[in-house]
Amino acid sequence: MTAKELLQSLVDNAGSQLEQCFNGVTEDQADLKLHEDSMSFRVTAAHLAECCVAVLEHVEGREHQWGTFKPKSAALAPLIEEWRELRAKAVAATVSDDDKLIKLATDYIVGHDYYHVGQLVTLRLSFDKAWNSYSIYGS
Repeated sequence: MTAKELLQSLVDNAGSQLEQCFNGVTEDQADLKLHEDSMSFRVTAAHLAECCVAVLEHVEGREHQWGTFKPKSAALAPLIEEWRELRAKAVAATVSDDDKLIKLATDYIVGHDYYHVGQLVTLRLSFDKAWNSYSIYGS
């Protein structure tokens, strides 16, 4: 397996796990938090989208100014769709044989996505006792 193939597998897996965390979350649940300083589903989706914007800017040789991203919509479903679109672009721009791009994708997509998977699983379990946290692993 090449580094590019491994990276693609990790990117796909992390994305799938995030999708499962978001799957079924309603607009009414989008702003739930574990505590005042933690992120909600809505805030996390916007944050993940901004990280993808940062990746795309880094690929172009620019430094991202954090906090400047403004989603097209604050509603959860369109926000998640925007994150998906930006993530697909960031993945396409970084999954390659180039070591610098591999590191960028590893830091900003793979490692960062898995970090938020843990947060979202814990958040989801706090209000949705019937949700199967093992569903993030697929089949």
